[in-house]
Amino acid sequence: MVIEMRIIYNNTFDNTLTEKYDKNFPREDQYFANKEVAVVADGITRDSIGISFEEASKNISKKIKCYPKPSGAMLAAKEVTNTFQKNFKGNLKEIMILANENIRKLNEKYILKCDYLQNDYYGTVASASFIKDHILYYSYI
Repeated sequence: MVIEMRIIYNNTFDNTLTEKYDKNFPREDQYFANKEVAVVADGITRDSIGISFEEASKNISKKIKCYPKPSGAMLAAKEVTNTFQKNFKGNLKEIMILANENIRKLNEKYILKCDYLQNDYYGTVASASFIKDHILYYSYI
């Protein structure tokens, strides 16, 4: 049995809650797939800047207005999918390490002093897989 994959995707998932209030809200969930590999990255959402948790919980439009831009979660998730798209050669571990290194460089560029609240490191969770000789290989961070 031969399965031929002709899929090539590079996109993001819509966030219907935030788009109700802001059509330009950062899309922090990213994915990429081609005939060799598939990867999904979910950027780790940050707290809004300059607004308390209590106030943000009660006022979604203000929370969205105060959300960090650029979104570190979006940048980190994009970094993972872009790294796979440009560099995948059959070794998931090596590409995940490279993607993680690229996210570290993003943090060095944008987070000059981390305080874990207003200036917290960018991050994402991600999963990737590919099939070779009828065996599914996968990795995640």
